[in-house]
Amino acid sequence: KELPVTKKDLDILLNAATSLTASNSRETVYKALYIAQATDGTDVDAVLAEYTTQTPMQEDIRANILRRVIGGRRSAAVVPTLIAFVNSNPKPDSAAAALEAIRAVADETHFKDLLGILEFSNDGNIRKRCEEGVVAIIKKSSNRSALSDSIEPAYSAATLPEVKHALLRCLGATGSPKAKEILVSTLKGQDKLAQIAAADASKNWPDDSMFEEMMEILEETTDETVRPRMFHSSREFLLMESKRDEMDAEELWRMLAKNAKTDEEQEAVIRALANNPADWAMVVVEYFQDKAESDRVIDLAGKALDRMRAKARLTNKDDDEEEEEEDEEKAEDEETKEEE
Repeated sequence: KELPVTKKDLDILLNAATSLTASNSRETVYKALYIAQATDGTDVDAVLAEYTTQTPMQEDIRANILRRVIGGRRSAAVVPTLIAFVNSNPKPDSAAAALEAIRAVADETHFKDLLGILEFSNDGNIRKRCEEGVVAIIKKSSNRSALSDSIEPAYSAATLPEVKHALLRCLGATGSPKAKEILVSTLKGQDKLAQIAAADASKNWPDDSMFEEMMEILEETTDETVRPRMFHSSREFLLMESKRDEMDAEELWRMLAKNAKTDEEQEAVIRALANNPADWAMVVVEYFQDKAESDRVIDLAGKALDRMRAKARLTNKDDDEEEEEEDEEKAEDEETKEEE
């Protein structure tokens, strides 16, 4: 799990990783660098970051070290070095790999730097990686409204549609009143690409407060390009991990089920719940068995319910066996105490 190294060992590994004659052993070297731990006080992460961003090497090798080694090691201390590297205008693949490495460990101190790169980059992949980093920071933040206040002026000033849409998706993660106003206005607008971006933004919403409004807009949307994206985003939102209780979960999934108009949409809801043995999930799937007009959907709902009920029986059986074991252990403990 750890490979003890000195500064000299680290230099040998880095030279091997970037050598054109070491292609057969490069994967092993990547793994070695990933688990390297210094025995002489060397800051391994700092050496890795400096070497990778400043030494001439093939770009695919640089991208691999950035993404798989530095990114995998998750050291927040190297983020400034990586941001400086991205700002130095390297090859797009290497810049995107550096941003991937940043994403997992970036915090609010790096927010403005990433937002600035997102605003002014002309490369779609770099913008995408920056957007992921910005959203990751927002989701970890305890002050999302302040971050919304930073994004909103950038969104208003953006002229490139691609940048504007990326910033809109970032705004969605803040959950601020201003973000809601912008998202709702965009979803009800006429710009299809902007509507799709707003639909994607709704997936990042931090709580359930936007969902009912999304369902109302979805009910009125008939465009064959926009509606599927709105429906898909709403489904993805409900599938994300959350702290909502079963009653709320049932209510939201019922809303989505009633808004599922096509066979594809109805099947998507059924498949999303098919592995969930909760009573409320079965209630939602039963809705399609009773109300769907398509034989294919009714058949799928029936198969899903059979699977869910079988899983529920198995879960209940395991719970019963666990309770019996606990009762037996308790009885044995009491017997032991009596004997003592």
